[in-house]
Amino acid sequence: GFRKISPEKMESYIYTEKEERMHVTGDKGLVDTTCLRECQAQVGKAFLSEDEKTNFLEKGYMCSRAVINSDAIDEARQYIDRNYSKWLKQTRRQDDWRIHHRLHFSSLHEEIDHPAILNLVLQSPLLLEKIVALLQCPPGGIFYNQVAYRTPLPHDCPEKVLEYTSGAEYHIDGQANAYGTRFPDPWTLLIGVALVDLERTDMGNFTLFPGTHVLDWSDYPNQKKEKTLPDLGEPYRASLRRGDVVICHTLLPHRGGKNTVLKTEMDLGNITKPPDSKDLSFLGFDYTNLPNITRGTREMVFFRIQRS
Repeated sequence: GFRKISPEKMESYIYTEKEERMHVTGDKGLVDTTCLRECQAQVGKAFLSEDEKTNFLEKGYMCSRAVINSDAIDEARQYIDRNYSKWLKQTRRQDDWRIHHRLHFSSLHEEIDHPAILNLVLQSPLLLEKIVALLQCPPGGIFYNQVAYRTPLPHDCPEKVLEYTSGAEYHIDGQANAYGTRFPDPWTLLIGVALVDLERTDMGNFTLFPGTHVLDWSDYPNQKKEKTLPDLGEPYRASLRRGDVVICHTLLPHRGGKNTVLKTEMDLGNITKPPDSKDLSFLGFDYTNLPNITRGTREMVFFRIQRS
């Protein structure tokens, strides 16, 4: 069964110093919780397809198609774009930021940070139905959320930068390094939302190791710190379209991919010189350029959902 984390217990889990530096603030505002309240009536009624059930139980993840509100996607992308430069300067990190640390849904009557991002869940009743079907209760809160983009790497990066070399390059969410140990993390479901089409497998795709959530990970913190993690073999690179989600088990090993679209296109001869970073029209995407986000970027947001 899934663990239930009380608001009081959730408060006892803290960020490390490194995670604090990754955390960014933003616009505050109220959110509409109508869909969240209504999903309570789906307990015992919400269902998953047979493929979704099988994939989650046997592989540790499932993909659900076109479950995110399209207007919410537009608003989230525009919001992230407006804050992109500020977050980069604040954290000195590109493409990977933490938000909504220890947000319990009982507090949503008050203004919160980044409402445009949380609305990806709150205004998507089809996704809320999937969450209720898995948890058999409404979602109770967030441990933290993550804006996880992947900007295209330069076409002439060294090979060791452009690709992973081992099936032991992965992590399970939590902390198991010089900053300390917090494992496993106190959340129930990891939900990755695709804000753009990510059907190519060279766009920094979210990368999973199917079926490995059932392995004995009790020694993971030591293995991670000592760099003795087992080789898990060939992973799966999630192929998603805008509005799709991938929902993962707490203990499923994963990693972010490398966005190598420029090298791919140069190698194929589709382009003969690096294009301007704002003009990657050769990729054929059907979404509008934004002022600050390089076209061809993997645009995803990850939610770490807790039970109610």
